[in-house]
Amino acid sequence: MKNYDQISLDDYSFKQVEVRLYLKEGETLYSPEPISSPDSAINVLSELMKDLDREMVAVVNLDTKNRPMNYNIVSIGSINTSLAPIQNIMKSAILSNAASIMLAHNHPSGDCAPSRPDYELTARLAEAGKLLEIPVLDHLILGGDGDRYSFREHSPELFTRPYTKEVLQNNKTPKRSEPTR
Repeated sequence: MKNYDQISLDDYSFKQVEVRLYLKEGETLYSPEPISSPDSAINVLSELMKDLDREMVAVVNLDTKNRPMNYNIVSIGSINTSLAPIQNIMKSAILSNAASIMLAHNHPSGDCAPSRPDYELTARLAEAGKLLEIPVLDHLILGGDGDRYSFREHSPELFTRPYTKEVLQNNKTPKRSEPTR
């Protein structure tokens, strides 16, 4: 008679999982220059995200010198929203052996003022980056006519303080500051 209180490793079998990064030839995003500011990131990303009629979220994976290694389109949404799960953003960074990342998305309306979900995504992503030791350098919103919003410039506490309700409450109402050109 078998004793059901005792569980043995023989009762389970585990399979090894192999994960491989599959590189697919696609649009080239190239810059030999390090991304050192929101403006330098915009120079790299503007061609990719211009004239889109829906929100698109992209992560740029950077090497140890902040040079773009590759990018991944995380999500393509509707005219005013896009879902970007943290695990999908970080998956690309992990598989690329990125030293850091920069997130960017567009606002097809042309108004680059951040929404409440934009703040929440930034805070959660920055916290995940800390845990995985893959720093999030910035989250940029690209609007129309070269307008852009940098969370690092306007809300640096999202990158430095732990993800808590207090941090988000300080950013409860999206700042409607003038976009940077």
